Amino acid sequence: MKEALWRALAFVVSRRPVADYLIRRAQRTPYSPITGRNSDDLYMDRWWLFNAYGKDEEGNQLPARWTSLPSVRVQHIVRPDDDDHEHNHPWPARSIILRSGYMEERREEYRGAKLRLRGFTQRIDPSVFHRITEVSDGGAYTLFITWGESKGWGFKVDGSVVPWRKYLGIEV
Repeated sequence: MKEALWRALAFVVSRRPVADYLIRRAQRTPYSPITGRNSDDLYMDRWWLFNAYGKDEEGNQLPARWTSLPSVRVQHIVRPDDDDHEHNHPWPARSIILRSGYMEERREEYRGAKLRLRGFTQRIDPSVFHRITEVSDGGAYTLFITWGESKGWGFKVDGSVVPWRKYLGIEV
């Protein structure tokens, strides 16, 4: 039943006028963009809608102000992941595609990549590893909702999880 409510919400928020409003509203509160692993080319732009995370002096993520409430942001994925391995996310999350779409790979769940289009929604637990292999022309906009405590994240390499800083070669 709960999944049916998420699908209904995804249907509503992915309608063009609602999605356009959410994107415009979020773009007033920028979050840090993500560039490519081997270049300064933009991979994903991100903006906050509600309950943003903080950062300390070294740029490490701090919990959101209201820890009992979800954090909500809009993401614009402009190109596929440039890493060879799948990654996870540090908290439980829900993704809803607002505009366009992408191909997603989850090797532990199915073979190949699946097409994800406007209106698609899915829960993403920290135990789930995935990779975006293709993105629609112009990119894909998603509503990304997170909750709970951050557990750290990484990349699945030969069956083991490699912490993201080590994998990307920026370990401090």
